[in-house]
Amino acid sequence: MIVTDIIEIDKRRVKVYIDNEFAFVLYKGELHLYAIQKGHEMPKDIYEEITGNVLVKRAKNRALNLLVKKDYTEAGIRRKLAEGYYSEEQIDATVRFLKGYGYIDDGRFVKNYFAVYIQSKPRQYIIRKLVEKGISNQLIMDMIDEIYEEESNLTVVPDEIEIGRKLLEKKRFDINASMKERQKAYGYLLRNGISNENAIKLLKEC
Repeated sequence: MIVTDIIEIDKRRVKVYIDNEFAFVLYKGELHLYAIQKGHEMPKDIYEEITGNVLVKRAKNRALNLLVKKDYTEAGIRRKLAEGYYSEEQIDATVRFLKGYGYIDDGRFVKNYFAVYIQSKPRQYIIRKLVEKGISNQLIMDMIDEIYEEESNLTVVPDEIEIGRKLLEKKRFDINASMKERQKAYGYLLRNGISNENAIKLLKEC
């Protein structure tokens, strides 16, 4: 394995290419630590130490630092690590580690997300946002009836019409002022998960 290029990313990090293919990102100090130089052979044991140990540990630490700030879906963590140039194998190892300790759990994420928005957003809006975050539609569908049943036992879950009224009150559209305002209100309701039928009903109320 020949180090064919070393390209600076920023003042601290570089991309290392082996046999003309991107291999990994290292800190500049690590180039000296592992005696990595352009045009030189990279010993197999050094390569395996970096890819199978150093970078896996770094990926785990990166993921934990992200999770300290907020909860992530598995897809969200995978995306963040991919942005940091970690390989698929390193990302897989990190995800297994996080799941093993319960640091990421898409089922828990779904429940928590519904708990935050169930009183203010329609069901379809919440589902769409969860799918955008990388949650599988199947997992959401498997959990949704249980979530609404549990929530309705704790409090009254507003229906879509009620949520739509709150959305319109919040934005304070002057619906009777012009057709343009009515169209803006209609579009706003649809973007927030109100069905076409209920959006029309709400505008007729005004």
